[in-house]
Amino acid sequence: MNRDPGAAHAWMRALADPVKRRRVEDIAISQIISNDPVAGLKAAGEMAMGQRRFTRTVEALGAWARQDPSSARAAAEALPPGYQRQSALAAVAGSLAASNTAAAAAMLPSLDWKNLTQSSGNSWIYTDAENKRRSSGGSGYPPADLLVDQLVKTDPRAAADALASLPEESGAPLTEIVQKWAGTQPEAASRWLRDLPAGPARDHGIQGLTYWLVAENPEPDYPAALAWAADASPEWQSIIYTQTLQHWHQKDPQAAAAAIAGLPVSPEIRENLERRFR
Repeated sequence: MNRDPGAAHAWMRALADPVKRRRVEDIAISQIISNDPVAGLKAAGEMAMGQRRFTRTVEALGAWARQDPSSARAAAEALPPGYQRQSALAAVAGSLAASNTAAAAAMLPSLDWKNLTQSSGNSWIYTDAENKRRSSGGSGYPPADLLVDQLVKTDPRAAADALASLPEESGAPLTEIVQKWAGTQPEAASRWLRDLPAGPARDHGIQGLTYWLVAENPEPDYPAALAWAADASPEWQSIIYTQTLQHWHQKDPQAAAAAIAGLPVSPEIRENLERRFR
């Protein structure tokens, strides 16, 4: 099959047993995509409607983008509106990220992020990436996650700048970008966030950084997370304080409870936190 995936595809299509045909179809078309993404895209288009066709179409466009980004993007944009088109565009941007970060970042504002993340049924704000992957269904890995991973590997600052310019209602995964960026370059992510003006983008960034500080940092820094929370807008402070104290309370209940006394919050919020974490 590796030597002649096209012949394997023709053999597969000639199989009379539909169960056997479906069993080898994915393998054959994946091999075609590896050798010739355009031919693979055509073969994927001949598959029965469903998850396999969706997955292979997006895979083919991502592979094509590594050879001819403009043509692959045009083909993705020609797909019917909806989740598949957005997934294909995300795949194209992810492929671009490895070789042309500026072009990939330029695509980010045009993506429908709410559509891209809808398969997980979860918010970028409150759910970490691993939980989203487990709950996403289908291929098990939402295309938005794949794109975020690629951008963080190549130029997280360019991605963060592009996403920070979008309105909050866009659903852009700035929280996820900053969280993952902190995992590889915590000081750079912190400096970028410190220079960001107050507003929704900074709130989302603080959420991502503080989550990394308390949940993913090899040496959790709960006081630093609480200090960052104080810089968030009032409606976000309670969320981030609670998230931080939850993680701290699991490790050291007495220290977490003692930290509440020093928080710059109203008496009502302090009382609620003390009641919850005493």
